[in-house]
Amino acid sequence: MEEKSNVRDYCFDDGLSEEKLITHRQRMKHDKRFMCMSESWAIRVFEIARRKQSPGPVIVGLILWQKYWMERAKQPLKVTNPMLDRFGIKRPFFAKWLGPLEKAGLIQVERFKHRSPLITIMVSGD
Repeated sequence: MEEKSNVRDYCFDDGLSEEKLITHRQRMKHDKRFMCMSESWAIRVFEIARRKQSPGPVIVGLILWQKYWMERAKQPLKVTNPMLDRFGIKRPFFAKWLGPLEKAGLIQVERFKHRSPLITIMVSGD
């Protein structure tokens, strides 16, 4: 007589139930923030950083892009002091690197007296 074998007897329990797999497929949530920018924008900002021999433009660019994605692509952006404090960056450092980014055509800056500037990232179609 032929015995029927159960496939589950030979499988290891990996702890993933069908419900967990479905939830994982639907959306993977992260508890940390990510920083990303478009490739063409990144290439141009890295060129500025190489020319100036400083990581400043890259740091400022990453902060701007994080704010851009946090605001769900709503522009213009206002980068506040508490946001800069999270990165350990002072306002003069940030302001110093806005100029080269603006000169390169990567951002537009609308400046005000005694207020944070409004910054628009020039997003290309890539």
